[in-house]
This record gives sequence, C-alpha cells and structure tokens, in this order.
Amino acid sequence: SINKKSRIHQNGFINIKYKSDKTLIDKISNNFEKLVNDENSSILNRGSQRSIIDPIKKIPEIEKLIDLFKDEVLNYYNNSFYVHNVSAYRNITHESYKWTRQKYLYSNLWHMDSFKANKLKVFFLLNNNINKESGATKVINRINTKKLIKNFTFKHTSYLNKKFNSYISENNLINYFEGNKGDIYIFNPQKCLHSASIPVKSKYRDLICFEVFEYLTGVDYIKKIDIKNDI
Repeated sequence: SINKKSRIHQNGFINIKYKSDKTLIDKISNNFEKLVNDENSSILNRGSQRSIIDPIKKIPEIEKLIDLFKDEVLNYYNNSFYVHNVSAYRNITHESYKWTRQKYLYSNLWHMDSFKANKLKVFFLLNNNINKESGATKVINRINTKKLIKNFTFKHTSYLNKKFNSYISENNLINYFEGNKGDIYIFNPQKCLHSASIPVKSKYRDLICFEVFEYLTGVDYIKKIDIKNDI
C-alpha cells in the first residue's frame, strides 16, 4: 500500500536536482540529439513532437537513470516497482501557442490520466533552461487538484474553460517543471491535473519519460526494481 508519508504522495510530485555523473547525462543527450534529427530513428507526431523509436535499444545508458530515482519510488510504493514504458521525445513549437484556445497537440490541455493502477511518471529533462517559454510541463499539486475537481465541472478531462484557466493563474496554482539537463520530476498523473506547454517560436523541450507501476505479480516489464526487506 502507498506510503502516505512519502513526499510524492503528499504533494503529488517532487523535483530532484541532477547531482550525478555529468558524463552520463551528456552522453544520453548527445545520442538523443543525433537520433531526434534522424528520420530513420524518430517519428514526427502531429507536426510538433519528435519521438525516438525504441529509445532503450538505441540509448542503452538510459537504464542507468533508474538508479537516480528508485529510492523515492520504492519509498512511495512501499514495495517493488517495475518500469513499464520509456519514451524519449522533443516537443517543438506550433503556431497555436499564440492562440487563446490552443490546438490539441501532445497533452497540452489540462487532464489527468485515467489509469486504475497507481502509475507514476518520471521525467528527465534533457536540455538546459527549460521554463514556461520552452515547454515546461504544468502541474497542479494533489490537494489543489482535488479541490478544483470538486469546484469545476469536468465534461471531459481534456476540456476546460476560460474561467478555470483564469482561476488557476490568478491563484498561482500552476507549478512548472522547469530546470536543466538531468533534473528529475516524479509525479502521479492520476492525482494531479497536468498539461504540456507548447514552446514559443524557436524553443523546444527534450525529455525522457519513464512510466512506473507498483509490482504485484506476473507482468511484463522493461526492468523490475526490488525493495530490500531488511531482516
């Protein structure tokens, strides 16, 4: 069962500054750069996001990043966990960043993931100076999300009105996943409203995303991390 004292549970998300081996994250980001610009190694989605095909196979060092977040995730689940999926992609600009009502491109409308299982997402930023201009993910913490869902009627998780947008801006409820290469954000996408930001002209945001779940029994996984039971 979830550890309710864990930082991830209490806030819905946490940030870990990258303090590990700089050569590791540089190697990953350099390989990412080559692949994201190669049409045989990446695909373009909706004209505004390039995804690496099979990132773990193409950049095996990605697996080493798990060591940098596993303690927080083990603490949250109070149990072993497994990595279900890994994606690596670049969000690029689209003219609708200037529109009042942005076009749906890549989860850039407020939503929550509708998984029954308790999933966490772990983001590794892959370039420097990521901020709201360059496409930082926007997240509302767990407690505020709960209140907002009570107070605003959601016809669909991806549709929200102007009133909602004004309210969250005026009350400073938006947290931006800002930072530099290697910085980590772990968040619960079922408990926190979140949205991608469209980078402004000439900016982009590179990211590796791990999707992790508590390990129960017999599931397929990329990697399983066992909790150490101290006797």
